[in-house]
Amino acid sequence: MKNEPQPQEEPVDMVQAMTSGENETVRPALLAALMEAMLRFLDTLRPDMDKAGTRRLPVNGYRVKDAAKAGDMRAVAGLVGLKMKAKDAADMVNGLMAAGVYRLHFTTTRGIPWVINTADAVMLDALAATNAAGQAVRRAAAAIMAFDQWQGQAAAERETAIRALRERTGQDVDEVPEGCKVATAEQADAFGLSPGDLIRYVVVESVGMLRDAFVHLRGEMEAHDRSMLEQSDKTTTQGNAYNCSVLDVDAGVFTVNASSFMDWFKASVFAGNWYCSPCKTSGRTATYGNAQVKNAGHACPTCGNPRHNMTPGANFAHLPFLTSKEEGLSTTLSVIGGHRFEMRAFRFSGRAFKAGVKATRTVPTMTVGEAMREMMKDGAVKVRGDRGTFNRPARLVPVLFDIQADGGFSHHLGLAVEPLHESDMTG
Repeated sequence: MKNEPQPQEEPVDMVQAMTSGENETVRPALLAALMEAMLRFLDTLRPDMDKAGTRRLPVNGYRVKDAAKAGDMRAVAGLVGLKMKAKDAADMVNGLMAAGVYRLHFTTTRGIPWVINTADAVMLDALAATNAAGQAVRRAAAAIMAFDQWQGQAAAERETAIRALRERTGQDVDEVPEGCKVATAEQADAFGLSPGDLIRYVVVESVGMLRDAFVHLRGEMEAHDRSMLEQSDKTTTQGNAYNCSVLDVDAGVFTVNASSFMDWFKASVFAGNWYCSPCKTSGRTATYGNAQVKNAGHACPTCGNPRHNMTPGANFAHLPFLTSKEEGLSTTLSVIGGHRFEMRAFRFSGRAFKAGVKATRTVPTMTVGEAMREMMKDGAVKVRGDRGTFNRPARLVPVLFDIQADGGFSHHLGLAVEPLHESDMTG
């Protein structure tokens, strides 16, 4: 009789679990990691320690593989920017107790139970140790403290968000839609919105984006505690369906907002040509290339008609592309080749493009916020459809990108493009 292969359990992505609200798997994994780190530290102090028996104690009840990995713990601590050192041992004791960790249970090979209270000297010694075991104890303790802080912040944010959403909509809502956050005043200003409006929330964790086949690249990044690649490999050509870019924490594509809009629009939004109505009426050539119009001082090179009175043709730009399901909101970057995010080409409607032109004039006739709101309307942009033409309605969405870098996460406010489905257009 053949032994059937046992199905492999999927590893828990802690940051993804936390940000999606599935917190029940996180704390047990962190506590298991703390126990494993303490067993490692106690190995020389108590040779009679029964590791397997300790794991099987009803109060513990975990397996070695249940413990959180070092990279996950660093990522959790990074969510709140928590970095603890050996000199912070006393503060960590208080932090653990504040997080509800009061004692740890062990057993010896003779079955004698041993309880270590968090305030005991041995725990303080473990947190202050400068060897590898001490580092492991501090890493686990910092992750537990960070998780507790993050839960408190998340609960407060949720309460504030629901209250703001109720005030904005006038409806008795109980939940913020999954994948969204209610914009704070600062976040709203970045997109020309109002406090209480919804923005998208997207976690960008590059190691997690790598295909399983990228074993060498994944191992190299994790070994150096790196989750971003510094170099970029991006090309913006004439209206490509998409282009690729290696994840770069400083990439301007993640920060297209009110403060960077003018530079982005002038440098990265292109019109292939411009149509001049007065020239057409006079029987002259009516279509001019973008370079001709620019060299003529942003006006018609023949009659001097200002560019903002001309009609743009074949404008296009590139922004990060969110994968979109038939139901629900997109919260995932589209990935190409297993380790590159997709920059999808899109085209503005004439009205949306002119809004950008008006907002970026030397003497603006429209505010940046007004232009961004016009551009974020459903159907104000189009992406390529099945036939390769720009005929698929889409929208620009405001996003809070939570990007992993240097063992932590940094927040970036920027726009992304997302295709519309029939349900979006029919309401």
